Amino acid sequence: MKKITLLTLLVSAALFSLLIAGCSSTSDDSKAPDVNDSSNTGSTDEESQFLVCDNVGDCWDQCYGCAITAEDDPNNSEGKEGACYEVYSACQGDETCKTINDCIALCEGTDAEWLACHDTCMDASGGDSTPSAEKYYAIDTCILCEACPMDCAAEGAVSPGDCEAK
Repeated sequence: MKKITLLTLLVSAALFSLLIAGCSSTSDDSKAPDVNDSSNTGSTDEESQFLVCDNVGDCWDQCYGCAITAEDDPNNSEGKEGACYEVYSACQGDETCKTINDCIALCEGTDAEWLACHDTCMDASGGDSTPSAEKYYAIDTCILCEACPMDCAAEGAVSPGDCEAK
């Protein structure tokens, strides 16, 4: 299992609001990008089977929203899904994983308070070694290591070596 750092766990708190935002078109710069806008990184690379989402300048807002975009999302004119859509969808299809995700998304406060809330959510769902918890952590791993490595490294959410197979 991938070593989950405190910072990785902290950025997971943003998941709930980002899951709601997806890649919908909006004039609010704090929301996920409109993948129809070719001027942002929610565009596609003709060689890639996925939307290219990295290098927008943030890890857990725009890049995350783009990375979990469904192929048939109404705002997705490219017809390609985000690189993390499958792991996100797997979590949403598992009631316990979805509960974990929804619970952790509500955690706030200081680092210590957030971590205590995270642990409470995990404990209430059977602990962080369950198959559902693994699905939840797979989303973070995908965002950090596959879809948004440059943006997440720039924010300090991932360090060299964090994404190496253990």
